[in-house]
Amino acid sequence: MKPDATIDIKPALPQEFAGLHTLARNYAWSWIPEIKSIFSEIDEELFRRLGSNPVAFLNAVPSSTWRALSRDQSFIQRVHDAVERFAEYMSVKQSTEFEQQPLAAYFCAEYGLHESFANYSGGLGVLAGDHLKSASDLGYKLVAVGLLYQQGYFNQVLGPGGWQQEVYVRNDVRQMPLEPVLDNNGERLTISMRLPDGIVHALVWKMAVGLVDLYLLDTNTELNSMPSLRNLTNALYSGDREHRLRQELLLGIGGYRALDAMNLHPDVVHLNEGHAAFCTLEQMRLYMQRLYIDIREAQHLCRMTTVFTTHTPVPAGNEVFEVNLLKRYFDNCIDVFGMSLEHFLELGQVESDPSAFSMTVFGMKMSVFSNGVSRLHGQTAREMWKHLWPQLPVSLTPITHITNGVHAGTWLNEVLWDHIKPTLPNTTPGMATKNEVRKAILALNNTDLWSIHQEARARLVKKIRAGFGRTEQLSLNKIKTSRSLSKRVLTIGFARRFATYKRGNLLFGNIERLKELVLHSERPVQVVIAGKAHPHDQAGKKVIKEIMLAIQEHGLEDHIVFLADYDMEMARYLVQGCDIWLNTPRRPMEASGTSGMKAAMNGCLHVSVLDGWWAEGFHANCGWAIPDARHGDSAQENDIIDRDALFTLLEKHIIPEFYDRDHLGRPTRWIQRMKEAMISSLSDFSSHRMVAEYDSRGYARCAGLHTAMLGNNCERLRTMCQQIEKWSHKWKEVHVASVDVAHQGEAVSGDDVRITCLVNDNVGDADRIAVRALYGPLSSDNEITASLSVRLLDVRDTERGIEYSGNIRLQSAGPFGVRCFAMPMYDELLPLEYAGLARSLDSTQDTLFSD
Repeated sequence: MKPDATIDIKPALPQEFAGLHTLARNYAWSWIPEIKSIFSEIDEELFRRLGSNPVAFLNAVPSSTWRALSRDQSFIQRVHDAVERFAEYMSVKQSTEFEQQPLAAYFCAEYGLHESFANYSGGLGVLAGDHLKSASDLGYKLVAVGLLYQQGYFNQVLGPGGWQQEVYVRNDVRQMPLEPVLDNNGERLTISMRLPDGIVHALVWKMAVGLVDLYLLDTNTELNSMPSLRNLTNALYSGDREHRLRQELLLGIGGYRALDAMNLHPDVVHLNEGHAAFCTLEQMRLYMQRLYIDIREAQHLCRMTTVFTTHTPVPAGNEVFEVNLLKRYFDNCIDVFGMSLEHFLELGQVESDPSAFSMTVFGMKMSVFSNGVSRLHGQTAREMWKHLWPQLPVSLTPITHITNGVHAGTWLNEVLWDHIKPTLPNTTPGMATKNEVRKAILALNNTDLWSIHQEARARLVKKIRAGFGRTEQLSLNKIKTSRSLSKRVLTIGFARRFATYKRGNLLFGNIERLKELVLHSERPVQVVIAGKAHPHDQAGKKVIKEIMLAIQEHGLEDHIVFLADYDMEMARYLVQGCDIWLNTPRRPMEASGTSGMKAAMNGCLHVSVLDGWWAEGFHANCGWAIPDARHGDSAQENDIIDRDALFTLLEKHIIPEFYDRDHLGRPTRWIQRMKEAMISSLSDFSSHRMVAEYDSRGYARCAGLHTAMLGNNCERLRTMCQQIEKWSHKWKEVHVASVDVAHQGEAVSGDDVRITCLVNDNVGDADRIAVRALYGPLSSDNEITASLSVRLLDVRDTERGIEYSGNIRLQSAGPFGVRCFAMPMYDELLPLEYAGLARSLDSTQDTLFSD
């Protein structure tokens, strides 16, 4: 029976605990050390049973508990201290410095803030959550935009045969820390947009993440009478391709429209993956409407204020829609967005398949700053997308990298933090410098560190034995035997999305060798596995089934367990309690892999193929690299080579070192590795470092462009667009005539040599041309490898043309090469690669020299 009216009733808390209402409605409670445990202290069992959701928890705490706590002066003081600490944290938002910052808007399809908010599927969402938390800790002025899914992502149940089944549980917005956004008249704010089958309306909710406001769109409203519209935000990554397109239109266009309705006008937009790239269309529409500029100027202004992050290192993993499907949704493109349908489709066209529209291509073409999420991924992305800038060499393809990071306040073992913080100058995890972190970690007593880690392993084993399932629907997942695993055995963790390229079944390729490891009488090993396959990924589900069957058929249930329904709570237990974090992707298909950073932060040693972040994070004292120097003729042969190399690494190095103990029973060499891993992760792979890098390299540049281009009635923007128009027609008249290298006598490594590039410019606009020299060692086929680049800044007119000169330093001995590229320069604030235009000598005329 439906109610005639509803009332949102807050629980009646004693006055001394009233501040808990405020804490419960801001996710800062989940990571600020002085606040994290305040709710579980009231009733740990009830808090756990309610999914660690403080809003639902406060509604459920019985009055008898509050009466008892009202007599506990110690707890009353802790609540008072927590409320004061939160107020101090939030006061940054009231400062003049905060208000004067440019506003960045972060768009993502999912957000992993905490397990109590099921609005994420995995790594992308958890990374987005860590990004918001670090932006808050650092005091950046940032808002975020996403969708509020009625069912979130699915819960995973494994049937008797090991086949994954998806169970969708409806989210109750009344039991979440959400606030309805109101318009200027005090009514519920809604946004709307036209779809082929009608107008879709979406409510706007606000969720507080420290200083960051996360705005979520929700189509589950009676304003949408048609189920197809009302269910648009039913679940994350669900439905067919058209349903996915509709969600992404709502996220991008609707999300930007919502910001505008709240008078939030971002200086910078950050697209975390291509799902939200349609927001650039709404940006352009509003720019034209408000600034009285044309579509060409609006497109460049939009591009100059957009940051785009790609997370996918393989073409098949990028979001692509059929052009014919898009035509149905953009038939009025010229009327709504001011551009022709043909022009719009060209912005996302895939060169190899004109029937496909790539959201990644669209995102890159609509941004001035594009990046991969690790150094290796940046290289891979430049190779993948070099065809978008055909005149530029791969090394100048305008895709850089900002390596992912993880949020220490969320993932670091609290007991471990309590032992570290006394020697740090700042009491917030992740805020210290690398030298400060190194000093604090090295000061840790070996016995204390090993004891803390053993306790974390014991907690993990206890939790596994008790079962991670939080609801009756998941009862099939519970480990029913009390004999599973040991508190003292070397524990290998493997937990991630089950895509086939991640090779979750690699160890099971030689079951006899695996059995020898786990059943060893003196040095046993145990393995904990977790992860979900995408609902439509039948191959990924098959891998899970094969693992489950192998465990059962060989009687390994007490030594190898597969934990169903992997979520953030389970992840914390795993990264804190495992000894080894195993990662086995096919290189270079892992973009980053942040779970290994979380593990390393807690002293869990990473063992991985040199892919993703590990290609830059590995060194000999902080973990192990699975040798991959040999390559077979097929992926299957490579799998066998990597599998055998992994077993050898475990048998010969990792297991013996773990069980090599001193007279106090401590694995001394292992503990030193733990410390090195913690130092690296807490500094180099912190999300604080990541967000600060986005700010300094991306947000600041875009905000500067935004301010400059809008000044004086957009005069600079119009001038720049005129230059672009000019060079698009005249660039063919610019030619690189010669490149010369000047040095006296024999060239020796370490010498500086002078490069001179002669450019014949028939346009007569020397100050609008720049020359960049790429240089580096030569391969056996005379290709420049590991190239560096320098801009040649000394310019002079000659009778033969314009000479651009500058010095480079010879970095190493052996054959060395230089290649120069002339590029148009539109504005001093824009990168030279902005237009993708370049001229160089014919490929047979590279300047080569050796020492």
